[in-house]
Amino acid sequence: MTSCDTVVLRLHARLTDALLDVMTQGVADGTFSVSDPTLATIAIGGMDVQVAHWFNPDQPYPAEVVADQYARFALRIVGLDR
Repeated sequence: MTSCDTVVLRLHARLTDALLDVMTQGVADGTFSVSDPTLATIAIGGMDVQVAHWFNPDQPYPAEVVADQYARFALRIVGLDR
């Protein structure tokens, strides 16, 4: 593993922890409606990672469309799909 890999893994862990903190607080205060904050965090975090694997400027979807749709997916996961 390179030092760059280590940095990326640490950053990913920090971002996951931050997202889990937001998820847990949102469930606690009633903002989010999820039965398992950890799985919801993994699902949303996984979407973010996956888009980086397939998205490029040659795709038929503009970045703004992808960002908007992924945000809608994330809102559905936490029960805010009103």
